Amino acid sequence: MDRQIVYPGQVLPETTLLQITKDVMIALAKLSGAVFGTSTVANGFAVSPTAPATLQVSVAAGEIYSLQNVDGTAFSSLAADTAHQIVKQGIALDATLLTLAAPGTTGQSINYLIEASYQDTDSAPVLLPYYNTTTPSYPYSGLGNNGLTQNTSRKGAVVLQAKAGVSATTGTQSTPSPDSGYVGLCVVTVAYGQTQILAANIAAYSAAPLLTTGLLQSIQSGNLSFGTDIGTAGVIQATYPIPVTALVDNMECWVKTKYANPGATTFTPNPGVIPAYPVVGGAHVALQGGEIVPNGRCGFIWRADITSWVLIEQTGGAVQVPSATQSQHAMPLGQFQAAPLSFRNLLVNGAMRVAQQYGTSSVTPAASTNTWTIDQWHCWFTQASKLSAQQVSGPTALGFDFYEQITVAAAYSALAADAFVLAQSIEAQSLAAAMWGTANAQPVSLQFVVNSSVAGTFSGSLQNYAGTRSYPFTFTIPTANTDTKITIPNIPGDTGGAWTLTGSSGGLTLCFDLGSGASFRGPAGAWASANYYGATAGTAGATLLATAGATFKITGGQLELGPVCTAFERPTPDAELARCQRYLYAIQNASGGYAHIGTGFLPSATSFVFTINHRVSMRVPPAGVVISGIADLKYTTGTAGGTPSSVVFNIASKDASRLAATIASGAASGAGGDIYFDSSSTGSIILTGAQL
Repeated sequence: MDRQIVYPGQVLPETTLLQITKDVMIALAKLSGAVFGTSTVANGFAVSPTAPATLQVSVAAGEIYSLQNVDGTAFSSLAADTAHQIVKQGIALDATLLTLAAPGTTGQSINYLIEASYQDTDSAPVLLPYYNTTTPSYPYSGLGNNGLTQNTSRKGAVVLQAKAGVSATTGTQSTPSPDSGYVGLCVVTVAYGQTQILAANIAAYSAAPLLTTGLLQSIQSGNLSFGTDIGTAGVIQATYPIPVTALVDNMECWVKTKYANPGATTFTPNPGVIPAYPVVGGAHVALQGGEIVPNGRCGFIWRADITSWVLIEQTGGAVQVPSATQSQHAMPLGQFQAAPLSFRNLLVNGAMRVAQQYGTSSVTPAASTNTWTIDQWHCWFTQASKLSAQQVSGPTALGFDFYEQITVAAAYSALAADAFVLAQSIEAQSLAAAMWGTANAQPVSLQFVVNSSVAGTFSGSLQNYAGTRSYPFTFTIPTANTDTKITIPNIPGDTGGAWTLTGSSGGLTLCFDLGSGASFRGPAGAWASANYYGATAGTAGATLLATAGATFKITGGQLELGPVCTAFERPTPDAELARCQRYLYAIQNASGGYAHIGTGFLPSATSFVFTINHRVSMRVPPAGVVISGIADLKYTTGTAGGTPSSVVFNIASKDASRLAATIASGAASGAGGDIYFDSSSTGSIILTGAQL
């Protein structure tokens, strides 16, 4: 703000006094511009009927803020300044009466626009005394003693007027646009024969730049950014107390909506001035319908980068959200419906509950041989006698009965080409919905519970069955010998490589690295055309392998389609057993009770051929049999019976297997009979060859 400097004893020229008032005006004008901007704004000017009602309306006191020249004409001795514009304040301290006329044609009405404009007005004329150099004691009357008055005040005034529209059939009349330099305040409708203007005849003008309350109150209530919808269903057109004249990135507008949206929707905050642009939801896609309700409150944010309004909040309507990628994210209905409610888990026996072949016995896998120590979980170790595996009691506090435990039998430092992996392979047809190997590849999410005597960063991978595409990942066990739940959501589906997605062959393998060499580990978090069992950063596996007696336990494995880890799916024990029997079928008499195996006949006096009907259809026909407790295996034909001396695999389909037993002579050729484990046995018959 500029200030004039004067000194004691100085004779003040009139220009100094004039400049003082001008400086104050400019300072206040700049403050007004900073607060209101440079578009015209009005405050007050409420329009009401007279009392008693007549064909006049009363426009209350108010003020107007308008961009004007500093001085359009000379300000006394100061020259005009039309090179600079400032926001001036026009003040009307008193109410103004405006007279309107009814149309002269029956059945017609006319709309009057009450409009306002700023105007500089020189006023308050006074006959001023001037210094008389000839006779100082007798001042001149007027400049040069001309006896004429001069204006002594330059006022910022408000000009109010009623602009008449064109008279037309009632209901079809239109409101005129404001004259140049004016802004509309309200609309008054007068019909033929009307002699009184009532409150019902007075309506707000949609583009009126009126402050509805004081500025601080408006900031508190937000009424300047809250508009009224004058559009139609799916076409939101709002008007605001201060009309929006341009869109600015991140501008926020609130609207009381008039209709529900039937589908895709557009919005403009100033119809006729601002184009209508699409409205998108939180997922940045078009609305589908039901997101906006009648009389709801909607908040929109303008996003210039997507040329759309984003519906950030609404009352009473459905909320559009992007696809969930974390456990606490909201999930769209479509994403929820796309995920099955049951059989979400692509892994079989993720809780490590079923161990048909070995039970809780410790197994030391042979070198470079797949060994299924627990159903569907196999070990692949290139070095023998380094690690053992077995089913052990699980962490009941986390809701699981069993772990698979890997124990280091002999400390070892892996060579680059060594592999130590615990893995499960998944049938190709279970991956059809994943669409891997295509542009539509879907994400998956993995979770499991681990407990290791070695803390640190471990790793694993997802692979295609051929081992030509791999996605290594890492996970951290922060504290040794402590159960830790690991979640790895939103693993991207592989859009490249060759993937088998149909049939009963292998499609995908989940690997956990237990100390493999450098040749089998790669960068985490990206698909690679390589055979990686783990990630380069997963160094804890090597530490585990180098520590004799160290243990690594895992359970609660779940791999599912979708970007989030859902609650662990817990099938009933018989359902989980049935899933396992698709890959390994076992008849066991572990309880020491009677176990019927099958029926058969004697093709000769020393051969008993019998059939085992599988309870579930197996993935492929089994190719072999493992029998324990053969001494407790019994056959009977009704007239003869005994214990076979040997049993061999004969032939099989996916639904049944035929075995041939060598027996002692004594029964007639062609006789039929049963085969079973007797009540004192703990034997088993295991059909192999269908595992993945």
